[in-house]
Amino acid sequence: MRIPRIYYHEVLKINMTITLDSRNCHYLLNVLRVKKGRIIIVFNGDGNDYKAEIVHIQKKQIEVVIQSQYVPFTESPLFIELAQGISHSDTMDYILQKAVELGVKRIIPLITDRSAKISQRFLHWEKIVISACEQSGRAQIPKINKPQQLNNWLSQKRDGLSFVCDLSHQKTLSNFRKNIKQVTILIGPEGGFSKAEIQQAVANHFIRLYLGPRILRTETATVAALSLLQGYLGDLNYLFP
Repeated sequence: MRIPRIYYHEVLKINMTITLDSRNCHYLLNVLRVKKGRIIIVFNGDGNDYKAEIVHIQKKQIEVVIQSQYVPFTESPLFIELAQGISHSDTMDYILQKAVELGVKRIIPLITDRSAKISQRFLHWEKIVISACEQSGRAQIPKINKPQQLNNWLSQKRDGLSFVCDLSHQKTLSNFRKNIKQVTILIGPEGGFSKAEIQQAVANHFIRLYLGPRILRTETATVAALSLLQGYLGDLNYLFP
């Protein structure tokens, strides 16, 4: 049986007793129907998982005691920064979820010519990221930046290689050496980037990256690009020996 993983927003120490918040209590009591004595995993984003035992249950309240800590091996050696054109709400949620599952370390939502209208969704996006960490076993929470204009972001300094997905160009990851440790991948919103935006990215030292001959939805392009990066340069590199 899979051990439940729960996010806790404060410092964790061995032998500490903590009270879980209402969201996690609802999940454990009403979805998983846990009992006293059940072992769960608690994490706070510091890179450790904390094994904990449920010691008290009272209606909508659960207390657990931290028993031990360890480092889960779920982080890729490749630092991936995803710069994503803001898409409509459900699509953006899906992109964030899959980006976390595929090992992205930082996410930058970008305002582009074809971006969806911006609403006050930043706190919602942070919750999506944390929930994806709970599900995927990650103990480090990827940073999600506040939305910013594409042209402002492009002018900023970046480390490693920078790619922009472009159907019209046929340079693939096989053109690059495998010892790269940091990559930025730039992906457009629904409708993609305008020609001017692609040109602006190239002028700022982005390399056009080809994802195949078919037109992909933005969420598909994100999953495809991240999978290729992890497969060729990251912790899925057994796919490209």
